[in-house]
This record gives sequence, structure tokens and C-alpha cells, in this order.
Amino acid sequence: MEVQRAYRHLLRVVSKRVSPAAEDTAWRELISAEFRKPVTGDVPAKLQLAYDYAFLIDGVHEQKDLLASYNIGIDRQSRQREDVQKSAARAGLSIPQHWDEVKKSQADSSKQLSDRQS
Repeated sequence: MEVQRAYRHLLRVVSKRVSPAAEDTAWRELISAEFRKPVTGDVPAKLQLAYDYAFLIDGVHEQKDLLASYNIGIDRQSRQREDVQKSAARAGLSIPQHWDEVKKSQADSSKQLSDRQS
């Protein structure tokens, strides 16, 4: 039972963080092959290794998200655009391509207006 729980947990993390099951099955096949091998050695240690690997994958992706939220190496507009796209994707929507052009033209217009006023 514990083996099944570790297997499912690892598959969920890989599907969520590495590659969705529908897109790429290479990771799922690798994990399945490892769990189907004959048991040799310490089983609890191998289960702990599976949980640790899942924890590592989650940690790496959370760190990437935090670095992106701290605006490391990304300009503010592109970060906002990515945030809007992610929010829309969570709701099952997509942002039209012309949205970027509209925002850019609004920014250009406001810049021109501020230049005229000064």
C-alpha cells in the first residue's frame, strides 16, 4: 500500500511540475519502469528516495516561481503579461495576441502625453 502511495505521489508531482501526462510520457514510463523492477535491497529507503525526489521537484519549481515573482532579470511589463496569461489560463481562458499591442499603444500614448506636458 505504501509503495502504491509513493508511486502515485511521484506521478502526480511529475505530471504537475515536469510534463503533463498528455504531452510527454517519457517521465511516466521511466518512473513506472523503476517501480516495476524486482525489489532488491532496502524497500523503505527506496520509498523515501521517491518521496525525496518528489519534494525536490516541487522545491525547484517553487523556487523558480519565487525568483520570477521577485522580478529577477525580467522587466515589469513582461512579468505582468505573464501573470495575466497565467491567471487567464487558470480560468480556462487565453489572452488574445492583440492585447500586447493594445497595452503597448496605451503605454506609448501615455508617454507621448507626458512628453507634451513637460
